[in-house]
Amino acid sequence: ETVIYRIFYYINRSGNGHLTLRELKRGNLIAAMQHVDDEEDINKVL
Repeated sequence: ETVIYRIFYYINRSGNGHLTLRELKRGNLIAAMQHVDDEEDINKVL
C-alpha cells in the first residue's frame, strides 16, 4: 500500500490529489506497478 502511495504522489505532478490522463500517460504507471511486482525489494522502485 505504501508503495502505491509513493507511486501516486510521484506521478501526480500537479499536487492536487487527482491524476490526470496526461499524468497517467507520462508517468508510466503500469510499468512502475510491474516493476514493483518483479522487484524483490520494493524500496528500490522509484
